Amino acid sequence: IFFGYYAAKWSNGARPLKPWLYAFYGRLACSALGMLIVAGYPQDQPVSAFYFGMIMLSTVLSSFMSTVQFVSISAFMTGIADPIIGGTYMTVSTSYVLVFFLAQLDYSCYTLY
Repeated sequence: IFFGYYAAKWSNGARPLKPWLYAFYGRLACSALGMLIVAGYPQDQPVSAFYFGMIMLSTVLSSFMSTVQFVSISAFMTGIADPIIGGTYMTVSTSYVLVFFLAQLDYSCYTLY
């Protein structure tokens, strides 16, 4: 949540696609890191905590870069489509849909089991 907030702050301004471009380079670097991690898989040894930590770090960094790209392109598109409101309604509508869906899922699971 915090990284998404800072990505949104970074995407506001005169050049909202600049963070998208930086995150693209970051995702390329994460892909190269992922290839190195797979190439360094221990063959006949148990997986160490360091190796597992590298997998987690690579996954978190790639996810962060993806979030920055999503927020940046959304800020760009909503700046064109609705410059007065911006992307606020996207967050609110997504939250309401998620709450409704989770309530329905909870009700369905409760009645089935």
